[in-house]
Parts: sequence; C-alpha cells; structure tokens
Amino acid sequence: MFVSRENIPEPDEQNPAIEAGQTAFAPTPETFAGLPVARLEFVLRAEERAELPNFLGSTLRGAFGYALKRAVCVMERRDCETCPVVDRCLYPYLFETPPPPDLPQLRSQQQMPHPFIFEPPHTLPDRHRQAIKRGEELGFGLILIGKAIEAAPYVIYAIDEMAYGGLGAGRGRFTLTEIHWFTAQDATLPAYSAADHRLVAPPNGTMDLNDYLQKRLTGFHSIPRLRLRFLTPTRIRIQGDVQTAMSFDLLLGNLWRRLLLLQTLHGAQPIEPARLDKLWWRFETGVQCARNELRFWDWERHSNRQQRKVKLGGFIGEVEYEGEKLAEYLPLILAGELLHVGGGTGFGLGRYQIIN
Repeated sequence: MFVSRENIPEPDEQNPAIEAGQTAFAPTPETFAGLPVARLEFVLRAEERAELPNFLGSTLRGAFGYALKRAVCVMERRDCETCPVVDRCLYPYLFETPPPPDLPQLRSQQQMPHPFIFEPPHTLPDRHRQAIKRGEELGFGLILIGKAIEAAPYVIYAIDEMAYGGLGAGRGRFTLTEIHWFTAQDATLPAYSAADHRLVAPPNGTMDLNDYLQKRLTGFHSIPRLRLRFLTPTRIRIQGDVQTAMSFDLLLGNLWRRLLLLQTLHGAQPIEPARLDKLWWRFETGVQCARNELRFWDWERHSNRQQRKVKLGGFIGEVEYEGEKLAEYLPLILAGELLHVGGGTGFGLGRYQIIN
C-alpha cells in the first residue's frame, strides 16, 4: 500500500522565529510567474452499482495513488525506501514530495505541497453515503501543477486503471468515458473519449499562474467588501489547534506560504533561496471580518499507513471581509481560489470561491 506524507500532521501556522511587528508586502501576479497550471475534468460511467462516501476526495486520491504506483513502479516489493531509482520515479514526486536538499530553509518542513489537487463533486454535508447506479456518470476535476503537467499521460492512465479497479465500498467498477481540458481562455476542449481512445492535449491547455491572475483581475475594479464561500472543509492549524474561523491575515499567510512552496518545488523557473526567508511572513493588513457564517464540519478517512481512521475536519460556509487594502491582496485570494488553501489540498480540502 502506498504511503503519503499527507498522513503526517500539517505544520502549524505560527512560527516562533517570526519577529513581532513584522509586516509583509502585497504580492502581485508577477510574483508567481513561472508556475504552470493545467485543469482537467474527468467523466466516469458506472458499470455496476457503487456505494461512495459523502466526500469523495479521499477515495479518489487513495485509489489514484495505488493505481499510479502499480503503473510506474519497477520494484517487485514496491518499497520506495529501498528503491535505487526513487529519485527519478514519478510516484514519490507526486505523493511524497521531498524538500530540496539544497534549500536549508525547508529542512524543518516535513510536509511539502503536492503538485496535484483533486476536486470531487459537491455533496451535502449531512449525507454519509451516495449511491451511484449502473450507467450513471460521476465527474470530478483534477488540477496539475508545474512539472506534474508533463506526466499527464501517466496520470490519465492511472485514473483509467483506478476506475476499472473500482471505487468505494464493494469496489464498484467504472469506465473512463471523457476528459475535458480547460484552455488558458477558460474554455473546455475534449481531450479524450472512450470511442477513439486517443488523448489530445490542447496546445494552450497550460496556463502560467501569472497570466491566469492577470485575466481574473480584469473582472474586479472596486472591492470594498469581499465574500468567500468555503466549499470543502478547510483545515488551518495554530499551535496544533484546528481553527473554526479565518481572519483575513491568517488566510493570506497560509496562501502565501502555499504559493511560495508550490513555485519553489514545482515551478518552471529557479527560485532564489533568499525568497524563502519570507516563507513565514506575517501579514498585518487591517482588513476586518464583517460577517462570519463559517461552521465546522468533521470528517474522517482511513489511513493505510496508520491502519486507523484519521479525523480531518475543517470549516465550511461563508465569510465576508472589509477594509481599504482588500484590493492589494486580491492576487493571493484569486490564486487560492484555484489552488486551495490549508491542509489536505490533494484530497480537495480548502476549496473556496469568491462570491461577487
């Protein structure tokens, strides 16, 4: 069975090395140039009845990881710790992303952000199971980040194998029928269909995060208030405690750290080590919470590594902010809308949208 670093508790938000009163700049879209992103949408058809959990993110990610390891592993025992080619293997890069050995600022970070994000379909929080009948379709999204985009054919093959191997209780089998690829212009193009079994990646299917943010910013002119809706449990911790609310500055700090690490680990351009000195930068914007309708939603997943249930609750719902400096930090907010925030993003946690 595969081992994931996402089973390791995520690091705390606060770092004792931060100096009191330290403030941060407002990142611009150009700050994140050189981080490619690709968005795909998959459609599976049920070949038999399947019982699926309410939140499908853990199921998709776990089954995908198992299928990917079977597809790319060349070792009989499938043990990454003793594998002589582990440094060149796609599986540990995706699922056990290590910190670069030449960056001392990251040596204390056990958990690195992975270059993929599953976006499972929305379900109601009060449901525990969902039944998929034979012939019905199941759709979900997948975001590939940076160097992982080059591995898209292997990723798609693994998802095809994942579907055939079965999902949920009883391992209900599915067939991969369609793949849609979002272009840089936010249009969707068919990339695969079961009829011809051919994968066609559009030439403009990869977008630089800088370009994406520039286009998104054109729709915002004046924002005295900003309302966010958290669609999946968002898991933020401070000194070990999972938060049930989110201040604007806390949101910015988590977004900044995630984006900087993604760019450092998976981006197309080399990052100067000096930039990582700002990894734990503290934001003090003066933006206040005007309305808080967040609520905690607890859920759990089975950990293959620990052989037990692991609780991964977080808050969902809406929150509204107001303040003079909202517009200055909008690039970070827009980046998080695409790339999520907090722990467990590979499962699809930390997904939110801006409500105009």
